[in-house]
Amino acid sequence: YKLLNLITFFTVVGGSMAQAWPVKEGTTMIEAAQVVHSDFAHGFIAAETINWQRLVESEGWHAAHEKGLIHLAGRDEKVVDGEVIEFKFSL
Repeated sequence: YKLLNLITFFTVVGGSMAQAWPVKEGTTMIEAAQVVHSDFAHGFIAAETINWQRLVESEGWHAAHEKGLIHLAGRDEKVVDGEVIEFKFSL
């Protein structure tokens, strides 16, 4: 991963862990959305994010949301290694 300059982000759907995705360091949220599915990037609204460790400590997505630990990220914000992301998009 270091040699290839890759990081990993995770996606969630409805608060459940779905998948890990490798991307180049410096990837933006809109580019990460494109990696997951072209519709996500095309209709991108925002991304809700949290570090995976904070998510585990919070004991779940919904609990982290209630505690105000979820960060709302825009399209040009950079993906951080180990981030859990739920993309908000419109079809």
